[in-house]
Amino acid sequence: MSQLEKTVINELKTESNSRINILKERLKNEFSEDDKFYNKVCVYACGSIGRLEMASNSDLDLFFIIMQRGGEGPLSTNIEKYNFFFKTSLYK
Repeated sequence: MSQLEKTVINELKTESNSRINILKERLKNEFSEDDKFYNKVCVYACGSIGRLEMASNSDLDLFFIIMQRGGEGPLSTNIEKYNFFFKTSLYK
């Protein structure tokens, strides 16, 4: 692998880790530990961010695994809050 390739890969990893840290902080700040959502979700990153290859123009591929049993839960009752959060969270 050339030095240029190593440099590009390191820059992509740095960008990806930066975006992941922003996402973690914003999740932590937006949803308190008292929020029903807080302890019932797993955020799974895939695509370029999951491979730590995210560039400034990459999209965000995330899956949210919600642990709840049927009926109305924290995600369905606060969907607008979550939509707004994720539309604005990494590109400010």
